[in-house]
Amino acid sequence: MRESFDAAAVASVRDAELNVAYLVLAEHHDGTGRRLEIQRSLQFDEQDEALGMDSYCLVTDGGTHYGGVLSWDIGGSTLRIELDTAAASALGASEFRVAFPRSESATVEAMLWTL
Repeated sequence: MRESFDAAAVASVRDAELNVAYLVLAEHHDGTGRRLEIQRSLQFDEQDEALGMDSYCLVTDGGTHYGGVLSWDIGGSTLRIELDTAAASALGASEFRVAFPRSESATVEAMLWTL
């Protein structure tokens, strides 16, 4: 099943104090509605590795999953992410297609390459 939505809001943050980088694509400007977050610790510790959390994390309003991306690409101002079976089960979709404002293309692409 494919989850598709138009993101009116895009946020990209690298916070050394919290040891995290994340990209958030939200359906509405106030962050409500459908949402896809891609998070990653800036540095992993032994506990992260032991728990299998030494990867990026996908978060939606319906679930959370570490890893699981089979492929991703950006075509114009649309992000497409294809998920493996475990991620699809946890997040309720085997693929995400999120259209975002064209003015955010450079931000989205730059953040995905650094995650």
